[in-house]
This record gives sequence, C-alpha cells and structure tokens, in this order.
Amino acid sequence: MHRPCASDLAYRPDIDGLRAVAVLSVIGFHAGVRWFPGGYAGVDIFFVISGFLITSIILRQLAEDRFSFADFYARRCKRIFPALIIVLAAVFAFGWMFLLPNEYERIGKHIVAGAGFVSNFAFWLESGYFDSAAGTKPLLHLWSLGIEEQFYLLWPPLLLWVWKRKPDALAVAIGLASISFAINVMLVSLWQATDMYFLPPIRFWELLVGSALAYAHLFRREELEHLLKRATAGVPGSRLVSIENIQATIGLALIAVAVVVLDKRTLFPGWWAMAPTIGAALLISAGPRAWINRKLMANRVFVFIGLISYPLYLWHWPLLSYTHIMTAGAPSPTVRIVVVAAAFPLSWLTFRMVEKSIRTAPNRTALVLVPALAVIACFGLAVFTRQLHARSERYGFEKIIKAAAPEWGFPGPRLKPFHTALGYHFAQGDGSRKVLFVGDSHMEQYYTRIDRLLTERPDTTKGVVFVTRRRCLPIPDVEGVTYSECKGLAENAFSIGQRPDIDTVVLGAAWNRYDDIFAPGKKERAFRALAVMIMDYRKMGRQVYLILPTPRGEAFDPAHLVRRSLRDLGFVVKQQVERSHADASVEPIASQLVKVASSSGATVINPIDELCREDYCPTLDLDGMPVYTDDSHLRQTYVREHITFLDEIVSLPQHDRTDIPIAMGGTAHR
Repeated sequence: MHRPCASDLAYRPDIDGLRAVAVLSVIGFHAGVRWFPGGYAGVDIFFVISGFLITSIILRQLAEDRFSFADFYARRCKRIFPALIIVLAAVFAFGWMFLLPNEYERIGKHIVAGAGFVSNFAFWLESGYFDSAAGTKPLLHLWSLGIEEQFYLLWPPLLLWVWKRKPDALAVAIGLASISFAINVMLVSLWQATDMYFLPPIRFWELLVGSALAYAHLFRREELEHLLKRATAGVPGSRLVSIENIQATIGLALIAVAVVVLDKRTLFPGWWAMAPTIGAALLISAGPRAWINRKLMANRVFVFIGLISYPLYLWHWPLLSYTHIMTAGAPSPTVRIVVVAAAFPLSWLTFRMVEKSIRTAPNRTALVLVPALAVIACFGLAVFTRQLHARSERYGFEKIIKAAAPEWGFPGPRLKPFHTALGYHFAQGDGSRKVLFVGDSHMEQYYTRIDRLLTERPDTTKGVVFVTRRRCLPIPDVEGVTYSECKGLAENAFSIGQRPDIDTVVLGAAWNRYDDIFAPGKKERAFRALAVMIMDYRKMGRQVYLILPTPRGEAFDPAHLVRRSLRDLGFVVKQQVERSHADASVEPIASQLVKVASSSGATVINPIDELCREDYCPTLDLDGMPVYTDDSHLRQTYVREHITFLDEIVSLPQHDRTDIPIAMGGTAHR
C-alpha cells in the first residue's frame, strides 16, 4: 500500500467554506428563511465532510503505522466535548430559570441523551423532526451529533480490521454505503416511513460516501480521475473546462437544488438525499484548484464561518428554541434575525476561548472532559427523575400544567354500549323519555355533567343516548363532505331518533375545526343536509337543539396559560381572554348555524353565553384550575361542576317527576 502524497495532507480552506454552506443552510431553515425550505440538507453535507476528513486522518495514520484508538478517541473528545459541555450547561441553567416543571423534566431527558450521544434515538421515540413541537425542544439538533459518534464507534475498528487483512477498503466502504442507502430508500421512499429520519442505518451511507472519497483520493487518485473524465465526457464544454471545475459546478448546483427545492413535505432522506450528498462529495473531490472552491468556498468570510461552524451549529438552535418558548409561539422574523445574529459572537467566543486551546492540548485532557460531560449527564438525569426541580415549581403551576394532560370522561362506566346493524351507541338511564345526543368529541365533552345529573337526580332526569364519534360531524352522508370513517353516524342517530322514547335531539360538534368540510363549494351542501335532517326530526315531533362551537385557540390551552417574562425574570398566568377573541374563534360558522337553526326549527345553544362575561372569558375557574383541557375541549371536571345549559334539556317536566329534585351546586363561572 503506497503512502498518500504530501498534497493530500494539506489544509483545505475550501472545505471550511463548504462547512459554512452547510451550517448557514441549516440556520436558514431553522430561522424560517423562505429561501431555505430545504436547508435541513446542510446536515447531510456535514456528514460527507466528516466522513471524508476523519477517514482521511485514520487512513494516513494507518499508512504510517501510527494509528491508535486511544489517540483517535481522545482527539474526538477534545474536538466535540468542550463546546457541547458549555451548550448543555447553558440549556440546563436557562431551563431551570424559565421552564415549567414538565418542560424542565423533558429537557433533563434530552440532556442525558445529548451527553450520551443517543439523541437521535430519544427524538425518534418521541416524534418527527418536522413535527409542531420541534420548536420547543432546544436540543433537537443533537440528533446529528449522535449519528456521527455512533458511526465513529463502529467505523474505525472495522477500517483497521480491513486494513490489516489487505482487502480493498474502498470496496468495503462502497458496499456498506450501498446497503445503508438501500435501507434508506426502502424505508423512506417505498414504505414512506418518515419517522425513520433519525436512525443510523438510513444515514450512515452519507458518512461512508465521504469515507470512500477519502480512500480514493489518498490511494486511488488516478482511477478516480479517469472515472470522472469518463463520466463528464458528454458534458457540453467538457474539453474547454477542467474536470475540477465541472465537478465543483455540478456539486454546487446539486446542493442549491436541495436547499431551495426541498421542504418539510419532502420524503427525506430517501432518494432526495443524494442531491446534497453527491453535491458535497463532488465539491470536495474537485479540490482547491477548482474556481468555485478557490474563489467562493475559500473566501475569508466563508472560511471564518466554517471554522466556527461546530459551536455555531450547537448554539443557534437552543437560542431559537428558547425564544420560541419564551414568546409562547413562533417569534417574529425580526426577533429570529436578532437571535441568529447573537449566535455568531457567542460561537466565536466558544471557538476562540475554549475549542482552540483545548484542541491543541495533550490527549490526557480527555480524562477531564469525559467526567465533565458525565457530570452534566448526571444533572440531566436528576432533572428527568425529578430529583432537581425547576424554579417555576415554587409558584404552584403544577395543577394548571396537569390539567393539560388528557382527561376524558366519555364513555363513563355507567354508559352501556349497544351495537345495531347501523352502528353503535351508548345509553344511560331507564326512564321512559330520553334525549339523543349526536356529534363528535365536543358533544362527548358534556357527558360528565349529564352523568352527574343522572347519578344524583335519577328520578327527575331523562335517560340519554349518545351516537358520537371523534372527528365526525352530525351531518348525513354527503358525497365530498363526509369523512369515510364517519359514514352512517347521522343515519344511525336518525334511526334511533325514531324510537318513541326519544323526545329530544341535541346536535353538537367542533364546527369551527372542520375548515375542509366548510370550505367554499362544500359548506352549502353540508348546511343543506343539516337543515333537512333537523326538519325531519321536527316532523317526527322531536325537540331539536343545536349547540354552537366553544371558543378555541392557544389562548385557552392550559399548556400556554403560563407565560415567561424576561422583564422581571418571572412568570405570568393568563387568566382571561378578550370576548372579541372568543367570538372571532367561532365565526363565521356560528352565524351560519344560527341561520340553519332558524330555518329548520331548531333551538340554538351558545356555550359562550355561559363560558364568558360580556367583555372577557375566564381561562381559570374560582379554584384557579383551567376551564379547558387543550385548545378547544373543556376540562371534564369543569363541565361536571359548572356547565348547566343542558340541565333543563335532560330534566323531566315537573308533571312527569316521581321525586322532588335534589339541589345541585355549580353555576357557570362568571
């Protein structure tokens, strides 16, 4: 095996420039810059660069017979650990200051995963990279660091084993990359398993592409150049332009396509990951003589950004994520620009004051860095296991936060299920008169109050029948309007409504959540079908009530009631929402439903009249507990104690009662 030539060992400023392209792409994507919809592909560029550089170092040392695992991993510690320790410590400290108890507990888990380089598995188990909660995970970006370090636990021992047995290391790298790429395409493109985004088997091929390129550059340069000449022989102008410039041009074009054309909806990595991966490999292979590399990638600005790219990658996302958390939503473009700008001096200080000095320190420095990272992990574990608590815990927000957890009282233990040829329904109460409730989960949310009436006043309350299904409107099947899983629900309810013991029908739903059904061109059919159904009930002598939607929005969600305040470094609980905001959240659907009810003979019930005062809607009851359990459903305990507008509907008329009604507490909170 010949040794690499001296030119192969020289510093490549253009690779630092390529690092800058990668990190700026990622930052642009995370900051929501519209020119970078596929900026997440910058991580794939990093993988290729890493595979190329690290494998080059290993191969050079193997060729000179001076490779050792102790030296390799000590150098990795000195390169990776210092900035990571600082960022994890900062995330930990800021979290203690401003996060709520449940948020801080989650950060503890993510700190442990980040320090153990298994963040990719932790986030894979939680959800996807592009999910709506991604902005509230300050350490989400450490998934890529996990992939890299997992690769470098496996690749060096394998490379050493291959080297000692003298088989072709290039063939091994290409073979493994092909297997990894095939798994990637199969899972992502064919099976559309997009939740596999974080897993090593579908990412290792990108690092292996860089590794194969490193081997070819060091030991198979002539063969590589010959292959490239044959591949570009048909490119227009190939005789006039050097092979290096053709490579660099194609490489940059592929990266540009990935960054500009891809977006969150793209099945990625899959086939599309070839664009940034092959693009990065071509730019690296083109070498420092290519015009693009020499003039663009190697310019001072790009090289500087490339030098600080690692701390910049570590810092930018926690800053953006904590800004998202502190502002209780997506921060404005101006705020995002300021935050990203702040990441640059912070990254330069980390590079200049910490990274640069430790990188050149003796390898025994790793003996200090490893325990330091372990200490950070222990603190994270203490937070995750609730041995350490966030500062916010002393304010007693726990009851508000827990109210945001799923709390559902339907179907209760006293509701009996029944199945018929048309579907299923639930019933409770043995009286000769019954009320039929039809709708989605927003109808089900009122059950806890009805259950209380039936339990505490059985002799003065009608029986009830529920024909409901989540995400299903109480509208007869209409082509192009009704969801497939909801077909037959309204027909089943109408069949039950014909029974002689049913005297009242109540229709309700989250009408303001079905934008696709009530879109122009569809809503007319939906409202017409609803009106016809109501009139059919009325013809049978049934009293029909139509419940308008409850107000909805993040402002009502218990998870967002506690706001952070940088001004006084404290917390503020949002205790009310303007009535105008509540009214706006149900319009224009509410006014159209009123028209339907008026034309078809139904009586309208408006929950806002009971949930709100004239000028505002409370978000907490008199006990300081949230009114809602999420952004649209009322908390079940609140419904049981305070929602009274159904009481009269399910109560027997005075002349039909067999007992004196028992007084019940619980008027609406005003």
